[in-house]
Amino acid sequence: MTDFRITFSKTGPLVFISHLDLTHTFVRTFKRAGIPLRYSSGFNPHPKIVFALPLSVGTAGENELCDIGLARDMDKEEFTMKLRAALPPHIEIKSVSESTGKFNNVYSADYIFSAEGVCGICENIREFLSKDDITVEKKTKSGEKQINIKPQIFSYEVSETDGKTYICLCVDASPDGYLNPEYVMKAMDSAGILSSADFNCTRTGINLK
Repeated sequence: MTDFRITFSKTGPLVFISHLDLTHTFVRTFKRAGIPLRYSSGFNPHPKIVFALPLSVGTAGENELCDIGLARDMDKEEFTMKLRAALPPHIEIKSVSESTGKFNNVYSADYIFSAEGVCGICENIREFLSKDDITVEKKTKSGEKQINIKPQIFSYEVSETDGKTYICLCVDASPDGYLNPEYVMKAMDSAGILSSADFNCTRTGINLK
């Protein structure tokens, strides 16, 4: 049976729907398109839809990854055409390929934070991100802890163009070291460098090993 990997974008008003709502949206889309999903066995079967990395509410995604299991073989072109025709606005299929297995090799993710009308803070941001210790308070199963997140920030770039400040971050997205990039922004907010509320966030890529 066919398994496809979809690369898609989620933008506009849909950035405010939850990951569960996104899953339901895809299931309804497949039903409208007449694409037969494969379901798990057992008392409460679930459709075989797996996302590489859930998006936080409020974050747009430019190259999200999703694996789909089908109940029967389909031609890739037919699958893509039917899916694109049934999807709601603000979800765009970028490409479709055969799935290469489970998403157990997610390594990192790329994000862009942007703010209109925020100027003159690039050097302060670079100085902050260059520190060896960026400590934040994170909630864990055993309670709140002070954690240095700098080792989980793999790279960064900061720029200002036409009165708009951009912060590009590549952070750990592995199962054992996942870092929500909002922690980086909140750390700079707490340090008085910027207001994290001024910045919009877009995830531009998910990197696999």
